[in-house]
Amino acid sequence: MNDTDHLGRTPVLTSTRHRIVAYDRSTDRVAFEADVPALLAPVVFGIAGVAREDPTGAFSYSLDTQQVSAFASLLHFKATTDRLEYFLEPVGE
Repeated sequence: MNDTDHLGRTPVLTSTRHRIVAYDRSTDRVAFEADVPALLAPVVFGIAGVAREDPTGAFSYSLDTQQVSAFASLLHFKATTDRLEYFLEPVGE
């Protein structure tokens, strides 16, 4: 199995996990969170468009409707993009 992402990087998985976080557009409060298994980091980084300059995915990435749909299928959740705004965010251990 190839552990690199779409840019050929090998993500560092030791101290950072990632989560899909959705915020309610009307209140800016967290409405939903889904943990991303570390083994999926290469796929997740590719879907979210994690920048080459961010090899560990340390920044937050806003997700568009197509990306949210891909994550919903991958992580088995129901997306509500009309009322929620989704991000890929790092979570420190």
